[in-house]
Amino acid sequence: MTEEVAPLVESSPTVLKSRIGADLRKMREEAGISRAEVAARFMKAAAWPGHIETGLYQPSVGDMAMMLEWYGHPERTDFYTKLLARAKRGKDWWSSELFVDAAPGWFNFYLGLESIAEGLDGYDAMVPPGLLQTEDTARAIIRGARPDLSDQEIRRRAALRVARQDALRHREDGDPLRLNRVIDEFALRRPIGDPGVHRAQLLRLAEAAEQMPNVELQVLPVSVGAHPSIEGTFTVLAFPPEYVDDTGMVYVENREDGIYYKLEQQVQGFKDDLKILRTLALKPDNRISFIRTLA
Repeated sequence: MTEEVAPLVESSPTVLKSRIGADLRKMREEAGISRAEVAARFMKAAAWPGHIETGLYQPSVGDMAMMLEWYGHPERTDFYTKLLARAKRGKDWWSSELFVDAAPGWFNFYLGLESIAEGLDGYDAMVPPGLLQTEDTARAIIRGARPDLSDQEIRRRAALRVARQDALRHREDGDPLRLNRVIDEFALRRPIGDPGVHRAQLLRLAEAAEQMPNVELQVLPVSVGAHPSIEGTFTVLAFPPEYVDDTGMVYVENREDGIYYKLEQQVQGFKDDLKILRTLALKPDNRISFIRTLA
């Protein structure tokens, strides 16, 4: 746990809350204290410590000082008090006027996690991964899923999706985001938008796989039949080394909410499924030619 906070991190309250929570979790575990003991001592709900440690909630200055004292690190109180203050006055880039109401409120936490993640691994069952969608594809997907939205709202949501893709090319505070996805053949064949939009999207995927060393794509053929993740898309988020002993987090989305799996055995289950999908997918030499043939 370093005492440095990169400028990009400093500006993001979502990132800061996640950073504070991860550090508190590590210190608690090193002290041999359970989450249940924390909840009991602070007279909070059983889920409260977990929400603090995953960045869903921000502790008060007083509660954090008590935790640091209990965990054996009172000397770090001043540092984390400053981080809490920055989190309160900071602003996430996706909350700018350009992206006002561009995503439902519950999606903001995921955006924060994505902004600090080192890698995003997962399976895409229905559509191409959002971080590789063209803007035309994104608009067509959003319009199909949410016909109640106005054209302006659809444009803003698609623009936000495209803006997130900058992380694949560069980051001010580190290496570009690593993306490793297994894409179902159905997601490639589904005609989203007109034929020109569909073809451009397929070429975008092929070019990303060919030209971006931090992007790895695999294709799961329909001939595989039933498989461990046939029920739907998921993303395993891996975090930077400073999140010591962090096993990551799994994100699954539905129409109304995002679901997060944080327990080690839950995350490992999704990772195990992903290993199986990778063995069932087309061999690396065939994936790009397959996508280009579809295009």
